[in-house]
Amino acid sequence: MNHRPPSVIRESAQRLGPVTAGLYGAILAGCASTSGCGGTPFESRRAEVLTAPAETAFTLENTVGDVRVVADPSATSVRMEVIRIGKGSTQQKAAEAVEELRFELIDTPGNEGVVVKTVQPKSTWAAGKQHAAEWVITAPPAPASS
Repeated sequence: MNHRPPSVIRESAQRLGPVTAGLYGAILAGCASTSGCGGTPFESRRAEVLTAPAETAFTLENTVGDVRVVADPSATSVRMEVIRIGKGSTQQKAAEAVEELRFELIDTPGNEGVVVKTVQPKSTWAAGKQHAAEWVITAPPAPASS
């Protein structure tokens, strides 16, 4: 809470200039209307699993979450589990955010493997949405080199 007298707040706004002060006010009003500046208190999740032969080479591009890689000696294939996470200012927006998150599978030239890419929509934070993808990759350990 601001304990400065109203005259000090007015002086601060005047020093900022009318455009900057107006933007500042709009941001503060937006924070108040979306449950604080967190803005996305609702969450929706959906898990998906992709599998591939153990010898598959792949690259994972994920700029919207974490990736954990686990070497499992009992694994006979590569298991890629992804949890789509959508957050929103309402439950409906959180559910929409989950659906908007996409994954692309791209074959690389010359059989060098597959690129798995997480793709999120552009500029959805202003619409009260956030996207994340949490990956867990489980694969057999790499063979020991001699």
